[in-house]
Amino acid sequence: MSKSKAGFSNCGGAIDCMLVWTSKPTEKLDELKAVCDHKRRFRDVFIGHPGSASDFTVWLDCSLRQRIEDGGAIRDGFVLFGDNAYINTPYLVAPFKNVKSGSKDFVEPEH
Repeated sequence: MSKSKAGFSNCGGAIDCMLVWTSKPTEKLDELKAVCDHKRRFRDVFIGHPGSASDFTVWLDCSLRQRIEDGGAIRDGFVLFGDNAYINTPYLVAPFKNVKSGSKDFVEPEH
């Protein structure tokens, strides 16, 4: 198995949210959640919350989270990498908060 440029061999994708402005049929701001793979391809997209929603709230309500928890949506041993808007789980890795020593960028999946 090959490793990523950062040295990870278990990356199943990267997850993040962004605000998307739509002007038709009505003007509104929505929160878009997307997961991309190592080839920069979109593997999952979810729009379903107003722009004021947090990334984690969007994650809790998206169907991908439920499919992962039910099994089969991500290969065993692989994880999604997210930013500090998420929490560490067996399938999602986020940076440690308030790290006092070691690399600020070191992340490890929950066991």
